[in-house]
Amino acid sequence: VFQFPGAWAAYLAAHPKAYAPGLIAYVAEQRRMGPYKTRHPGPANHRGKDVMISNTSELELSDTFKIRNIAGYSRTRTDSEQPQLGAPFVTILTANAAAGQSGNELKVRSISEELQLQGEAGGLEYIAGFYMQRQRSDTLWPQTYFDLSPILAPNYVTNNFRIRNSTNALYAQASYALTDSLKVTAGLRYTWEKVRMTQLPLATYTANAPGQHKKFSDPSWEVGLEYQATPELFAYLKTRGSFRSGGFNGAAPPINQTATGGGNIFGSEHTQDIEGGLKYRGELFGRPATVNTAMFIQWIQDVQRVEFPDPDGPGGLASIAVTANVPSTRVWGGEIEVTLRPADILEIGGQAAYTNATFTNGRINLFGNPYSYGPVGDTPKFSGVAYAQFTLPVGEDAGEVSLRGEVYGQSAQYFSNAAGSIAPGTRLPGYALVNGRLAWNDIQGSNISAALWGRNLTKKAYFTGGMTLAAALGHNAAAVGEPRTYGVEVSVKF
Repeated sequence: VFQFPGAWAAYLAAHPKAYAPGLIAYVAEQRRMGPYKTRHPGPANHRGKDVMISNTSELELSDTFKIRNIAGYSRTRTDSEQPQLGAPFVTILTANAAAGQSGNELKVRSISEELQLQGEAGGLEYIAGFYMQRQRSDTLWPQTYFDLSPILAPNYVTNNFRIRNSTNALYAQASYALTDSLKVTAGLRYTWEKVRMTQLPLATYTANAPGQHKKFSDPSWEVGLEYQATPELFAYLKTRGSFRSGGFNGAAPPINQTATGGGNIFGSEHTQDIEGGLKYRGELFGRPATVNTAMFIQWIQDVQRVEFPDPDGPGGLASIAVTANVPSTRVWGGEIEVTLRPADILEIGGQAAYTNATFTNGRINLFGNPYSYGPVGDTPKFSGVAYAQFTLPVGEDAGEVSLRGEVYGQSAQYFSNAAGSIAPGTRLPGYALVNGRLAWNDIQGSNISAALWGRNLTKKAYFTGGMTLAAALGHNAAAVGEPRTYGVEVSVKF
């Protein structure tokens, strides 16, 4: 469209914050500025407010039986207007100028109630209960796509919807001591969930469409063995199964079909796993130490993954985020955690993890288009942290002063689940960060503690994830990690 005489000049006149030399030249400009500066033409604001109230009450009816009640209430409200690309050219913007709306708004209100019965009988320990939650989420997503005015008019769309979740569950779990050192545990939970979707008046194309509702129900379970081999060594083996409820994609066409059939429903996700591990707490080389290891394998069916396809819905271009069910994934790996106190004033340790995740069947259809998933995104194969902490001698009456330094590192990862097909170039390099903390607890024997902390002390530039819009808008954006950050923390116990 910019091949017409005067088109580029007209575009720059309408968009004074655009980069005059053009998109190709801006790539070099962004590299010169570095990852923590952008020339995004819009604002970047985030406002949020959270209120949480919880209460736990217990009634002991005997030495071996008690009733516990846990009640909760929460209310969250956020308004976020953020650059999704960072470049001075608008392909997507969290605003709808035609409707006078800006910023993605989310209001969530939730109440929960849980009643537990806990007891012991001989070698049997048990817990049974009922759980209930009622949650309402109101979402307003104003969007602008490809603002090429005055050459071509942008496409404006607003999604506005409400989702209500009603959850009820019954559960029970028991552990029985077969011997003094061997215990078996089994548990079962059954959950019923009803999800209701309502399109609200500010939606551009779907306002006041007929409401939708769908019910989901499934069991979750666990069976395990625990073996106290010695006073220092503990071993366990367990297998579990669970599910994550399905629901509705609020921005997709309100049709009672999955995204494969052109609708807005996604199904439940199911998973099973086997995990085994060893825990040791004793001495190594004559000094106090702990060593914990674990290995696992997990199978997941109908995996819930978010994609940004272009369904070419009502009104033209509308890039929407939809949750779809990918047929199957397998994840296996292991981890180890070690702490050692070579001296009374020094503790050293670390944790390392290996995770191997694969889509064993990653082929689906979204709005009539085939998609192939893989490799698994946001999952580095290797990650770990190593630390050393000194306890400084300041006298018993002065409190405790400690200095901790740590290094966290992880290997490369993808921020797209379709890097092998429609989203190439979404591999992020690995990185290592140095963090530190100087803490003074119980200052001069009081209930006051303070700390000076710093993260990413070496000012490492790195990426933690991203948003892949390759299928819908033809570009991807990586999310920059936190720069060097430091602060002071003060706490009071009362």
